[in-house]
Amino acid sequence: MNVNFTFRDFIVYFLTGISFLLGLALIYWTNPLFLCSNFYQIEFAKEYSILITVFTISTIYILGHLIGMVDTLIMKYYCFMYNKLKNNKNIIIKIFMKLSEILLYRQRISYHAIQQSKFGEPKYSTVDDFWCLCAKLQKENNYSYAEYWYIMNDLFKNLSIVSLICIIISIFKQEYLLILTFSVLEILFVSRAIQFAKYFVLTVRRISKI
Repeated sequence: MNVNFTFRDFIVYFLTGISFLLGLALIYWTNPLFLCSNFYQIEFAKEYSILITVFTISTIYILGHLIGMVDTLIMKYYCFMYNKLKNNKNIIIKIFMKLSEILLYRQRISYHAIQQSKFGEPKYSTVDDFWCLCAKLQKENNYSYAEYWYIMNDLFKNLSIVSLICIIISIFKQEYLLILTFSVLEILFVSRAIQFAKYFVLTVRRISKI
């Protein structure tokens, strides 16, 4: 399982990194395929093609991790705002927190772990209880059945961050067609992340009952 997980982990962050580069290509390049089609006509590229390939793949992978770090920072920001404002009675603050929940939190496994525990067994009083259950399943070698949904949720969360960044850049550049395109992708990616988060939590719950 460790080998498969490492491979899937690499694919998630590689796809995230390459998606970000493709997004930037759509925004900034009128002909994004020009460089690729002419790349191997460069003498340096011919001589060091293997080295360039390894470096490019590694860079894209690291870029994917940087996008994942942005996702983590967004989560920390939401938790900070929630702890500060959860007891605030101001209607504007309540609307702001509800919108923040929809945009920043509902695609996360933690949200669905707590929500689903309200309607069945097992119950989780905190998110840590749910992750302890996941750790227990890992120790018993039963976690692999849910692992796929976790990886897919992670991928689509990262892709939603990519599309969000591209939306912001497109707004500054006043590229309205790209704003619309990336907005549609954002809705799609967030919806799929939500769906996979639900599947992951449901699978963990079902395995824990066996």
